[in-house]
Amino acid sequence: MVSSGWSARSELFEKWLKSWLFSESGIASLKRCQELIDYSLRAGSKRFRPVLMMTALEMMGKKVEETRNAAIAIECIHTYSLIHDDLPCMDDDDYRRGRLTSHKHFGEAQAVLAGDGLLTMAFELLGTMNPDISGPLVVELARASGINGMVAGQVLDMEQTGQAGGIEDLLNIHNRKTGALISASLAMAGIIAQVSPDDLDRLRVLGLKIGLIFQVQDDILDMVADPEKLGKSVGKDQEQGKLTYPSLLGLDGARAYLHTLTSEVRDDLSNCPWDTEELDSIVSYLVTREK
Repeated sequence: MVSSGWSARSELFEKWLKSWLFSESGIASLKRCQELIDYSLRAGSKRFRPVLMMTALEMMGKKVEETRNAAIAIECIHTYSLIHDDLPCMDDDDYRRGRLTSHKHFGEAQAVLAGDGLLTMAFELLGTMNPDISGPLVVELARASGINGMVAGQVLDMEQTGQAGGIEDLLNIHNRKTGALISASLAMAGIIAQVSPDDLDRLRVLGLKIGLIFQVQDDILDMVADPEKLGKSVGKDQEQGKLTYPSLLGLDGARAYLHTLTSEVRDDLSNCPWDTEELDSIVSYLVTREK
């Protein structure tokens, strides 16, 4: 179950998202673009990455409102990646967040354009922030989502599908495909809070580990979850011959690895210079979630 802090931040984020999306600075200039973006961006979601960023910023003693544009930007990037990931040329999924995927609802061309729009809007949002931090925020998000981060992870994932591989191959994929953007969520909060370079590195490493927890549980859920609760198809990874933690370690082995990762992250949190109680509650949610 999510904490009350998570719920409050998620609700606040939804308000930010709606007010931005339908404002003059959003995409109201073309109604069709608005429909394409709104369909996927405001579908039911955990809002994990923006909530993680908001939680981290408050943990560092700053006001959560300071994350507004950066939080929306990272959710735009995440949603664009899901739209493209679901396309027939990639993972070919029919359902996402409990509804038809974008290409199933609008057609492939419109889905590609929706993803393109979200990608570019993310950096427009960061460019309107305080000039002292907008540049570093753009660089952080671009590195995490581009050819050294999420895109690279997607390439590796597609190349590895149907091939033999080991745990190092899987870590390489997921540190980029999943971990990089989660790491950026914490690092961007650190940039907004203007923490020291050492603390910024600490946040990046912590984010990568939390990303692995997220991914291992995702792989487990793909084997055992109720599709209605999960909001998307299950068993796709096994069906497509993807490299996953359960396929390498077995279901019990994957759960044991998840436990090891969780203990390691909790040790790291105990050594942070901030009150990490809320982050710890997020970790607890990640290892018990059902969707």
